[in-house]
Amino acid sequence: MGVSGEPPRGQPFEEFKYKTLEQSFRNAWTDNADRLSLLYTGTPALKTDFTRTGKRSTAGAINDGKHSMIRYYINNFTDGYNCDCLDLSQGQISAKQQLNKRGFITPIKLAFAALMTSLILTRVFLNVYFPYTEASEESDSDSTKLMIFRTLVLIGVFVVGSLGIQANGRLFIDDSSRTI
Repeated sequence: MGVSGEPPRGQPFEEFKYKTLEQSFRNAWTDNADRLSLLYTGTPALKTDFTRTGKRSTAGAINDGKHSMIRYYINNFTDGYNCDCLDLSQGQISAKQQLNKRGFITPIKLAFAALMTSLILTRVFLNVYFPYTEASEESDSDSTKLMIFRTLVLIGVFVVGSLGIQANGRLFIDDSSRTI
């Protein structure tokens, strides 16, 4: 219902009397959306192909997918400082007298190093205690069992690592409210 109590009239994209005016308006609207989106998200606005033309295109959907993946990366791994700046400007947090510089070693770097170290140590363990053997007709079943065992161990390490990431997910994001 509209403000006057009547249902709204017209279509979402009502026809303009002059096509050039309509196209200019849509372009200005979309360009403004792109600029604002770049400020807030770091990527251009989504669905601008629809705003410009009134139709959804495959190329536009692919671009939106690309921009969505970039937004996910930015929001989860690199945007903590910007979020703190916005919170500070809105008065949600207060500035400290002394800002702590972020050290070279951050929680996400430690988590990544731990993950890589565990995968390398698992590989070394398997090579030392369960080395590959020359395949011969007598040892075919032993070789298959060894390959299955090695695969199961690596899957187990992957599952344990995934559960560790899921349980400690906050360590894997950029949260600059701890340090700047």
